[in-house]
Amino acid sequence: MKNNTYFAFGLNSLIDTINNNRKIIKIFITKERYGDLIKKIPKKIPIEIKEKSKIDKMNMHKFNTQGICAILEKEKKITLKEYLSNHKSKFSTLVMLNNISDQRNIGSIIRVATALNSEAVIINKKYYNETNSLMIKASSGTLNTIQIIEVGNDHNSIQLLKDHNFWIYALDGQAKQDVKKVKWAEKSVIVVGSEGDGIQKIIKDASDEVIKINISKSVESLNVTSALSICLFQKKNGPRINFGYFK
Repeated sequence: MKNNTYFAFGLNSLIDTINNNRKIIKIFITKERYGDLIKKIPKKIPIEIKEKSKIDKMNMHKFNTQGICAILEKEKKITLKEYLSNHKSKFSTLVMLNNISDQRNIGSIIRVATALNSEAVIINKKYYNETNSLMIKASSGTLNTIQIIEVGNDHNSIQLLKDHNFWIYALDGQAKQDVKKVKWAEKSVIVVGSEGDGIQKIIKDASDEVIKINISKSVESLNVTSALSICLFQKKNGPRINFGYFK
């Protein structure tokens, strides 16, 4: 396989790719699946009928391929600076991942961010691999519907976001401020960290507010995707404040 292509497995990934007009080089599919999807697959895409066992062998992570594999062309990447230069929306929610390397978590975060109307997910390039099948599977067909921005330095990225009038909220279990009492800025970035180590101190120190989710004392912590879901829901439905002194 060429360096500019990768495999995507499963029904949701295929439908998402077609709906978002991504370039599909070829589709491998079982005879049964092809019969179900014949009307949804554009005629210009090459298709090869294969046995499910052979499609499964193409998947190094061994999850259920559902008898579908698409070879996709990698998309052109956009830098954070380019994204912010073209950003015109007055009300925005971005999600930033700090120190998160687990590919299933990354995919789940992308799914949640998409579901709750975030505009983009910012992630350090050393942790993001758009060709990782586990991440693609966990994103459940949402990978192509939200802007993914890879960055080289999280701290520098926060400073750049601040320069463009974004207010930074770091989610940390040891914080004092409850997420229910947050007054959300019109342009917000919610930063989440790994379940083990959390957000790096340098990132918390650079954030405008550090917030937490109050949970039962019988539970040590929430997984990062659940915690982000709560924050995004609160942001979507909670009070907003216009920081008018940002110019």
